Amino acid sequence: MANFSFTVDTQEMADSIDGVTSHVGGVTTAVVGMQTMVVAAEEAAAHKICAHVDRGIFSLIRSQITQKAARLRSEVDSRLLEMRQQSQTLVSIKSRMERDYQMIAARYVRVFQAINASLRNRVFELDKEVSTLVHRDMEQLTNRTLSLQAQVLIHHSESAISVQYVAAAQTKRNANRAMAAMQGFVSSSHDQASMLKGILSSAPAQGPDLRCLPVSLAEVDGLSAAARQWSVYCPTPPGISQAKDGIQRTAFNALHSLQWRPVSTEALTPIAAEYRKLVERSGLSERLKAQMNRLFEASGWMGIGRA
Repeated sequence: MANFSFTVDTQEMADSIDGVTSHVGGVTTAVVGMQTMVVAAEEAAAHKICAHVDRGIFSLIRSQITQKAARLRSEVDSRLLEMRQQSQTLVSIKSRMERDYQMIAARYVRVFQAINASLRNRVFELDKEVSTLVHRDMEQLTNRTLSLQAQVLIHHSESAISVQYVAAAQTKRNANRAMAAMQGFVSSSHDQASMLKGILSSAPAQGPDLRCLPVSLAEVDGLSAAARQWSVYCPTPPGISQAKDGIQRTAFNALHSLQWRPVSTEALTPIAAEYRKLVERSGLSERLKAQMNRLFEASGWMGIGRA
C-alpha cells in the first residue's frame, strides 16, 4: 500500500492575496476617482445642456416676440396709412361740403331775395288802387266838392234871373243824385242784411239738428317744425260755438285711419279751372300770373281719405 505525503504551504497564496489587496485598493481608489470624474463630467454636461436649452428657449421666445412685433408693426403701419388716407378723404369731403353749403346758401339767398322782391312788388300792386285813388280820384272829388259849394253870382241885371234859375236847377239835380245814391245804398244794405239774416241764424236750437260744415285738414311739414303737424280749420256757426272743439277732436281721432291718395283728373279739372279764373281776375302782372300757373301745374295733388 503506497503512502503519499503532501505538504501544503499557503505562504505564496497569502503573498499573492496581499498583492491583490493592494491592487484592489488601487482599483477602488481608481473607481472612486473615476466615479468622481464621471459625476463632475455629468454635472458639467448637465450645466452645458441647461445653458444651451436656456439659450435656445430664450432665442425661440425672442424670435417669436420679434415676429409678433414685426407683424403688429406692419399692421399698425398699414392702419396708420389707411387712417391717413381716410383723414385726407374726410378733409376733402369737408371742403366739398363747405363749398356745397356756401353754394346752396347763396342760391337760397338769391331765391329769398327774389321772393322778397316779388312780395314787395305784390304789396305795391295791392296798394296800387289806393295810390290811384289818391293821385287820380281825389282831384276829381276835390273839384266836385268845390263845384257843389255855394257861389256868389255876379252878372248883369238883365241876366240875373236866368242865372239863378240855372244855379237852382244844378243844385236840385245834385240833390236828387245824392238822394238816389243814399236810397240805393240803404236798399242794398237792407237786402244784404236780409240775406245774412236768412243765412246766419242766432236762434238757439230747439232740438236735435243736423248741420253740415266745411272742415279743412292741413298737414304742415317745414324747417320750422321738427315733425309733421296737423291743423284743423272749420267755421264757428252762431249759437253752437262749442261745436268747433268737437269737430277738431273728431278730426284728430280719425287721423290714424286717413291717408293721402292721388287725385283723379276729373276731380282736379274743376279746381284747376276755378284757380285759373281767380288768377285771371287778380289784376296782377302777366309775369306773376304765368309764374302762379306754372307753380300750380308743377305741384303734386293728393287727396285724403280713409285707409
